[in-house]
Amino acid sequence: MSKLDLVRHALHELGEVSAEDISRYVGTRFHVAIEPPVVHIIRATLRHQEMLQRYREETRGVLKLARSA
Repeated sequence: MSKLDLVRHALHELGEVSAEDISRYVGTRFHVAIEPPVVHIIRATLRHQEMLQRYREETRGVLKLARSA
């Protein structure tokens, strides 16, 4: 699993907790060290990916409506 996947899994399991908590969880559960500042970056990356996915879905809906009009 990539560090991105590990943080995603930790967020799914723990919810919105601190970067330190995620770092500890990943270290304990998967024996992979991820420093809290890196967790912040990964979390921001995940949020950005989610935002882009929402925009893509909204754009598809708008384009579909425009084409059918």
